[in-house]
Amino acid sequence: LLTNYLKCEYSLLASSLWFSFRLNIIAVTTITAVGVVALVQHRLSRVHSGQWNFVCLFVCLLLLHIFAEMIGLALTYVLLAVNLLAELTNSLADTERDFVSTERLFDYIRGVASERQAEDRSTNRPAAGCWPSAGHLQFRQVCLRYSANCKLALDAVTFDVNAGEKVAIVGRTAFHENVELFPFAGSGKSSLLNALFRMYSLESGQILIDSIDIASVDLYELRNAVCIIPQNPFLFSGSLAENLDIRRVLERDQLEQAIRACELEEFVHQLGGLEAEIKEGGSNVSVGQRQLICLIRASILEKKIICIDEATAHVDVETDARLQRLLRRRFAQSTVLTIAHRLCTVMDSDRIIVMENGQLVEQGNPAQLLSCPNSKFRRLAANHNNVQYM
Repeated sequence: LLTNYLKCEYSLLASSLWFSFRLNIIAVTTITAVGVVALVQHRLSRVHSGQWNFVCLFVCLLLLHIFAEMIGLALTYVLLAVNLLAELTNSLADTERDFVSTERLFDYIRGVASERQAEDRSTNRPAAGCWPSAGHLQFRQVCLRYSANCKLALDAVTFDVNAGEKVAIVGRTAFHENVELFPFAGSGKSSLLNALFRMYSLESGQILIDSIDIASVDLYELRNAVCIIPQNPFLFSGSLAENLDIRRVLERDQLEQAIRACELEEFVHQLGGLEAEIKEGGSNVSVGQRQLICLIRASILEKKIICIDEATAHVDVETDARLQRLLRRRFAQSTVLTIAHRLCTVMDSDRIIVMENGQLVEQGNPAQLLSCPNSKFRRLAANHNNVQYM
């Protein structure tokens, strides 16, 4: 990839230098021609009429009325014309590049399929605002492939998560040697969330929430029913209050109450209060601070299913422990799926699911898995200081 980029960069630089050289040649040639004309006019003006031959007479008749002021004006306009020619050529090149961008946009509009909506809206569709009522999650032989030339990211994954259960998903993070052919190679942790939010269509299998296949649910309704605290959260341009209450339905005292319930008053005060300005994407706050803001936002939404994608990856261990206590208290009635990278994060979970190469290879209580000599989770825990496994 770097070699191809450098080839293009070299070609662009070489063509720019060649174009500049040709423009300079044109400028020098034109200025030389004007100078020669001026010199000839000056010479011929001193020749006596008796010495003119026929050719000199013809040239003099053409140049007789050219004065020094006109020569200076001609030289000025020649230089200006060369600059205008360079700007015109650059504008044409920019226009051509913009046309390429427009062509690519049309390729995306016409060639990239939009996300599939509900497959069956007539049967077993949940009532708006009432689903999910419990948060019972079921994966049934789920197979997911990101593209036709990729291997299965999820291979016949089957498990149940009871309502209110706290489940941690772990697995060694791997990178395939052929990144272009297998760009999503790994254990399959994040693929579970991609499948749950229907970011990609399943190759086979079912995902059910409260016994309803999510393929029959409208995308907006599905994603509105499940809350996620991502690893790299996104914030909108506006105040902190606007980022916490995206739906604009809460009063200021309700927001302050939610912040107190999360024990993050000091954090909000350090940011500058609820009126603190947040730039687009949260560029003026750290990743850890963005995750804390998303945590408060999730507690305000009060969804039955909460997905946490390494939400405490960018905070220190002490803050992580405090947030884990907060998560257990604030989401005690919710089903929580946690993709974790720290051992202390998963030990308080009701159950641990171990993923490997897109397959569920082990699940059970953390203490039981650690006590089993042949447990894959035990091996991961033993090596957690040397490799990134969660």
